[in-house]
Amino acid sequence: MEREHILEYLRSTLKERLGVSVVVTRNVHKEASVKNMPIVYVIHGADKVYERTSGPIVKRQMDVRIESVFRGSTESKALQELAEFQYSLRKALHGPNLNRVVGTTYKGIMYETETSDVYLPAGTSPNIVAQTIYFEVLYLENQRRLLS
Repeated sequence: MEREHILEYLRSTLKERLGVSVVVTRNVHKEASVKNMPIVYVIHGADKVYERTSGPIVKRQMDVRIESVFRGSTESKALQELAEFQYSLRKALHGPNLNRVVGTTYKGIMYETETSDVYLPAGTSPNIVAQTIYFEVLYLENQRRLLS
């Protein structure tokens, strides 16, 4: 429940603050449609226990990738425009106070771990570029809730 809540929080926050199409998916091969650019994919990766306690609370680490597919106004401007969009995306994620907390009812803490090179998605025009930002989200899972 905590994981799904955090993923939905990321989706709704990015959609509200960026005003773009945001899709939560586990399908990394899902293709963006040219008509709804830019589009942001929140891709759920591994979700593992990193610390167990004797009680019902488990500390977990979830890998999340946020992939932006962006259509630049021209091929030569696409990289600069993507960089500006990625800056806006980071700002939207962390809010005005650069907060790393994600979620409302169930919360986690998000850390950026890596950014991919800019790439051209297969089968698209040269002014469509993409980039992925990788995050770790640390959160607590109450396993007692799973039994109720």
